[in-house]
Amino acid sequence: MNILLIFIGIALLVFGFILLLKNIKLLKSGIKMEADIVDVLKKKQENTDSDGYTTTTDMYFPVFKYTYEGQEYTKESSLGVSNKRKYQVGGKLNIVFMPDTPEKVKVKNGFNMWVLPVVLLGLGVMFIISYFVA
Repeated sequence: MNILLIFIGIALLVFGFILLLKNIKLLKSGIKMEADIVDVLKKKQENTDSDGYTTTTDMYFPVFKYTYEGQEYTKESSLGVSNKRKYQVGGKLNIVFMPDTPEKVKVKNGFNMWVLPVVLLGLGVMFIISYFVA
């Protein structure tokens, strides 16, 4: 079991570090622009806790449109929010993408760019520390 902690920790560290480096490269070399929100999709998300209780939450995913070098793209964000007023049709969304792959767009916000990689790095460190403490 202890050896599993170190492997999980290393995997989280590597994944978090790679994600952080990709995001830094994307911000340095990528095209940053505003996209127009053209729709907001409402989806049900179910979560079951350890006691077996299931809760359902409405999640809202923006669909946005942007144009790069004469080509129009429409994408649905992979990250939704529970606040239905966060995204409104006609609103704007900051996006970033590499010039050679404009179809692979990332919504430019704190969670996407910084929080997730830092959390993965932190968890990796915690798993590795718990290996040496246990």
